[in-house]
Amino acid sequence: MLLTYSMSSLEMHAKISVAEAIQWLENARDSWQSGGFPEDHDELCKVCADLKPQDFKAPRKPRVSKGSSSVSDRCDAEYDDSKCDAAVWLKGGFRAQCSCKKVDGQFLCKRHQTEADKHDGKVKNGFINAERPTHHYDDIDNEKALIPWHDVVVEKKPKKEKKSSSGVKKPRCCGNCGQPGHTKTKCPMLTNKTNATPLSAAQLREMLAAAESAEKAQEQEQEQEQEQEQEQEQEQEQEQDLEGAGVGDLDTDTTLIPDSSLKDHRESQLEKTMSLISNVDEQDATDDDSVGEIDFEGVKYTIDDENVVFDDECDAIGTWDGSEITFNSKKDQKIHDAAKKML
Repeated sequence: MLLTYSMSSLEMHAKISVAEAIQWLENARDSWQSGGFPEDHDELCKVCADLKPQDFKAPRKPRVSKGSSSVSDRCDAEYDDSKCDAAVWLKGGFRAQCSCKKVDGQFLCKRHQTEADKHDGKVKNGFINAERPTHHYDDIDNEKALIPWHDVVVEKKPKKEKKSSSGVKKPRCCGNCGQPGHTKTKCPMLTNKTNATPLSAAQLREMLAAAESAEKAQEQEQEQEQEQEQEQEQEQEQEQDLEGAGVGDLDTDTTLIPDSSLKDHRESQLEKTMSLISNVDEQDATDDDSVGEIDFEGVKYTIDDENVVFDDECDAIGTWDGSEITFNSKKDQKIHDAAKKML
């Protein structure tokens, strides 16, 4: 409704609701019954403006319940052929017919037909024109599928009793260090870690160099120990060879020799010793004949008859194939490269 009126001092163009218009008319009726209807136009406009409702609020519409009938009315209602044949569960455990209309050519509404297609033609609470089911979708083996109708007693499982404690409450421990008295956020170990100043690049390089030098020193010590062990083993083998040849028994001869032949005896013993030494030298010479030398990339090595390559310290470092050395380890390869650079 649109009211338009003009005055010398006021012009109003406003839309009002029907409820506000009715209130405006009621105000005018009460005013005119007591004072009469104004005959002058300007006076009429002034009175209408004064009688207009101020701060008018339209009354709220009364709420209408969505359910057109109560639970008891729906339960007692007769079967409706135009409504869906599915049964529904109402509040309190009562059973009633679905209030939705059937889909053309079917016995169920759209919602229950979709449900039946997913469960082999069965609906959750059965059909209204069939016997009332005891379980959802007739799943008798499932205890959780039991339908709580109003006249069905559902046995509740007893609650598990809580284990009684000894009454002594254990202290709360830190999740970081496992010690009581503080939490993980206030752990002193975590604080020390977070407050620790980061190391500079120079400090990291120094630490790395120190670690490398320590590792090299340890390797050198191990190599020296191995060399000493090898030298001791070689000395023991030489002593055993000499003792086996009779050299070690010169001082152990306890045979009494007359003074007249003492000089001759010493000379004979000396000749025997010299012959043994010459035999050992000849054997070493024959052994040395089977050892040769090779020059690989400017570095000289010793090689035996089985093509095993030895360094200056008589340690086997690889195998010679006629053109190059196949080193036994990366360490031997690095030693060779270092020796090659020093040339």
